[in-house]
Amino acid sequence: MAINSEHGGSSAKNCFFPWEVRPYRILDTECSGAQKQKQNVEYHSALRRSLFSHMPPYIRFSSHDIKGESFPVCLKWLLKWKISSTTPIVVRRTIQNSGFKLERSGFIVQHTTDLSDISSNQSNQNPISLQNHCGVTPPVVDTYCGVASPPNEFMMLPRSKSNDWVGTWDKQMKSLCFKTLWEQQKLNHFPGTFQIGHKDRLWKNLQRLMLKYGKEHFGFIPTSYILPQEVRILRRVWEKNDQYKWIIKPPASVRGSGIRVISKWSQIPRNIPLVVQRYIDNPYLINGTKFDLRLYQGRIGERFRPGKIQIKYSSDLTTISDRYMHLTNYSINRLSSQYTENEDADACQGHKWTLRSLWTYMENERKIDVKQLWKSLEDLVVKTVISGESPMSQMCSSNLSNRYNAYELFGIDVLFDEYLKPWILEVNISPSLHSSSPLDLAVKGPLVKDLLNMAGYHIPNNMDHNTHYYLRKVLGVKSTLCYDKRLYTLNLSAKEKEKQEYYTNIESREEYIDSILEDLLPDDIRHLIVYEDELTQVGSFQKVFPTTSSFKYHKYFNSSRYYNMLLDAWECKYSNNRGEGITVLEKLCQLKIHLEVPDIDEEEGKVTHSIIKI
Repeated sequence: MAINSEHGGSSAKNCFFPWEVRPYRILDTECSGAQKQKQNVEYHSALRRSLFSHMPPYIRFSSHDIKGESFPVCLKWLLKWKISSTTPIVVRRTIQNSGFKLERSGFIVQHTTDLSDISSNQSNQNPISLQNHCGVTPPVVDTYCGVASPPNEFMMLPRSKSNDWVGTWDKQMKSLCFKTLWEQQKLNHFPGTFQIGHKDRLWKNLQRLMLKYGKEHFGFIPTSYILPQEVRILRRVWEKNDQYKWIIKPPASVRGSGIRVISKWSQIPRNIPLVVQRYIDNPYLINGTKFDLRLYQGRIGERFRPGKIQIKYSSDLTTISDRYMHLTNYSINRLSSQYTENEDADACQGHKWTLRSLWTYMENERKIDVKQLWKSLEDLVVKTVISGESPMSQMCSSNLSNRYNAYELFGIDVLFDEYLKPWILEVNISPSLHSSSPLDLAVKGPLVKDLLNMAGYHIPNNMDHNTHYYLRKVLGVKSTLCYDKRLYTLNLSAKEKEKQEYYTNIESREEYIDSILEDLLPDDIRHLIVYEDELTQVGSFQKVFPTTSSFKYHKYFNSSRYYNMLLDAWECKYSNNRGEGITVLEKLCQLKIHLEVPDIDEEEGKVTHSIIKI
């Protein structure tokens, strides 16, 4: 995605290592006798196999509170994760426990409980020399000075200034910046997600579908007005209904910043961008208080097409408001003097409940059909994402160059009214993962782990042949070890283009539901094997698109989507027997059909001798 072909890791000039001087290579003579004798080793627990042959393994992410098995140091120096001031602590801990080196502003951030690689007599004023487990001493690097102190549990180590990180968790960036990503890098955002993340765009996109399909299908967002463009329209409505309460929101605010409830026209700020939204004055109450739901929705894959996979987290938090009765935003309510933490994830008390606790309460105490309630939430989430799919897909097509670079976590805030109708309040494209209590960690720790495992990180392919051979031995990997760009290419053969054009012009589901799977082409196989691998890692997420019944949403897309059809047919045929579908794909993978890519030399997908001679 969004990277130039010259930024690949297959040539010597683009092989980046953690030191500012020459990269090293591992020779057979440099491995110890014990290492040579270790011919048959078990599969390394920090890696997970693909379900299919001729696929590289994925990195297995550990949890925030359990450290996984360490990689050889010569590999750990290639697994660099760039962090920023916005990277949540729970993400940092998860990444650190999974074998990555954390980097920030030209430095490596090392957890203070994992300093076995560092000589104890080193100080900040002296160079730090590291001895890796492969018998190679890296060159001495420059020391650091004058940096702000990191959190107490982390310390800074000097590093090179190369941009060779493989993952990052940061705030959203401008769409054009995605073109700077290298093919083996992953970012926790897609281009263009402001189409549903900004409150004005969310209203416009849902309003467009509401006008086309009716309020009965898309009337789940409170009536809103975009200022200053619609100030005259709002004024006319206001004069007819001067008893209404309204909420004013900056279009791109986060954490409740700038949000207020108003009832007088004079309270509206002048000449600044605002969304003025009808206040829901009949909320569903628990113990006399209103509440909202925070649903986490994960998006993995290519061009922000729900045709890939739509998943939503099934055990997140409910925020109960108390003294701050009109706004349910957690960032606001936690400032209340009466705010009470809930230390027990299963308790129905305090200002935060898990969704599981809420469902238990509503089912047992209120005798409510929570399954039907959940279906209404699924419907809201899928339609919300579809509303912004077309412009987001266009921005992804313009700024991403493969299917590997991006994934996303949305925080979707929903409020129930007294009739238990769900209303969407906002979509957060950088939802808070702040974890200030055991309950927070109990929810957000597994959330981060599951999301990263679904995202599917590979070992970067920027090592020489001898290093690759050695690592395969010690990690117990018999097939390919590293990222293969052929698996995530967007290039289509003439036959694949012809097939996609044919099916996207079909109007009836009956015309494609069987035939589209009869002749699976390489691009079809690549999508399906990555899809099946992702499904093994859903954890506490729940898949809501595609399913055997999600074809009913296809009509809301502005045009037919080939991958929606492909996955719809796949789910229809194999959802009750995934093993049969996996067997079909495995036979094709054994023949390496999934690696057939047009206009790309097959050798480029393999490990190459990309080293600099010493």
